[in-house]
Amino acid sequence: MKKAAISMIMALLLLSASSCSFSLNKYLDRPKETNLAYWITQTVTEDDFKDCTLMPGGFGMDVYLDGRYSGEIAEDNSVILPDVYVCYSASGYPDAVDHYCVTEIDITDPAINIYGLTMNSTTETVKKTMTSHGFRKLENGNYTKNNVVFSFSKSRIYIHAPSTNKLGVMY
Repeated sequence: MKKAAISMIMALLLLSASSCSFSLNKYLDRPKETNLAYWITQTVTEDDFKDCTLMPGGFGMDVYLDGRYSGEIAEDNSVILPDVYVCYSASGYPDAVDHYCVTEIDITDPAINIYGLTMNSTTETVKKTMTSHGFRKLENGNYTKNNVVFSFSKSRIYIHAPSTNKLGVMY
């Protein structure tokens, strides 16, 4: 009887310990203070991007120019981005074999805001706002939370949620 009780306790401890290692949240809730069409780690389908322009040449991901912007078609059928744009990349997330999610957002439009911040926000305002939303500042000046990294500069805002490829999917 004692052996059974000890075995049961050990099994519960192992189960709880293993479930803790998988509890890391790799998704980021959409803030109210944004005017982006799609949000980082948002689950999407190709149909969601019907108003966007599919960019050629994505490697393991699809890249879309937000429908609010128009690029030019070059002779080789590539898309030449306008100076001001928002592009979304979508791929499997949190692993390459998982659901199709927005995994990158590249912003050069100063009218776009995230948590109320724009490319024109001061470094101090970015720091105050991002840390108030639970982000940690990295040594390189970027901010991270739930596997998502935000980079702010005077020329762009770049958001990235790195995906793993545990099964070694070949593209």
